[in-house]
Amino acid sequence: MTPRRITAAILLVLATGWSAARADKPSPRDRYFDGLRQRGLFSLAESVCFQELAQADLAPDLRLDSTLQLSRTLVEHAQATGGPQQQDLWNRAQTVLDEFNALLPMHPDRLRVGVQAALIPLAHGGYLARLADLAPLDRRRRGQALDKLQSGINQLAPLQQRLENPGSLKNHQRRLLLATARWRLARAHLDRARMMTPGTPDRAADLIAAATTLKKMSPASLGDRLQQSRTRLLAEVSRQQLDFAMARRILDSANSTDDDTLLAERVRIELDDQKPGRAVQLVETRLARAPPPPPPHPICNAYHWCMYWCMHWCIYWYMYWCVYLYNMMYYNLI
Repeated sequence: MTPRRITAAILLVLATGWSAARADKPSPRDRYFDGLRQRGLFSLAESVCFQELAQADLAPDLRLDSTLQLSRTLVEHAQATGGPQQQDLWNRAQTVLDEFNALLPMHPDRLRVGVQAALIPLAHGGYLARLADLAPLDRRRRGQALDKLQSGINQLAPLQQRLENPGSLKNHQRRLLLATARWRLARAHLDRARMMTPGTPDRAADLIAAATTLKKMSPASLGDRLQQSRTRLLAEVSRQQLDFAMARRILDSANSTDDDTLLAERVRIELDDQKPGRAVQLVETRLARAPPPPPPHPICNAYHWCMYWCMHWCIYWYMYWCVYLYNMMYYNLI
């Protein structure tokens, strides 16, 4: 087996995450790219994907995973970038999916590509909604956000129905993709509701749709991250419905003081309920505790160790050859 094929085989194992991996846990390859994106190393993640996709003999499953990772990275890169480059990144996130569909139109897992394509306008709409929060009088941006969110909802809703029934996807992939789709739909409905006037029928409909979608997500089948996100969104639904007592009960059942994202939602509840003193107390209590250490990134750590040993051996051989050449010159052998 050639070195190139050995590399492809290793990457394929990482892409599948081993056959025995739990459905609610990301594979090593997912953790690698998630770690790069969380650290803002978008160009590095994109370069890895481009190098893989440039291989003509790349395995179809690995090509699918590289395409999805690249599209996700471009989406997050777009949200961290401004100016003309931003729209180009949004466009490229969709273009790489179109290229995959053109190259492998009969791939059995193409549904994953369709879901990712629907997540792009949802991410774009959510990004515009956050900007609209900063400029509530900007009706143009608010309208753009609502249109993008509705476009993503229209694309993802029928795919969610397909994921509810067994198909070509492996069962653990289908369950995880279904949970992700439902979470994204609920998030999109909440983003739409947040930009609408309180008391309007459309806002009430979006809040009901978000609550209904979240209740379909069985907590027992979710990983820790999705369980936490589901809890936070359920509390946000109650908060936007002005049911602050219910929102508090949802967070109290999840020990919100031990998690910063849930604690942030609790602070918003107190502020919306006109209790700023309680919100300040929650923040001060949290700041009095030592912050948790950042989670290690095993693959990045392995990369650093590899670089350390490479540098160590390079220096060793450099010194060896310097001594060798010095001896040869000293004895007039060269």
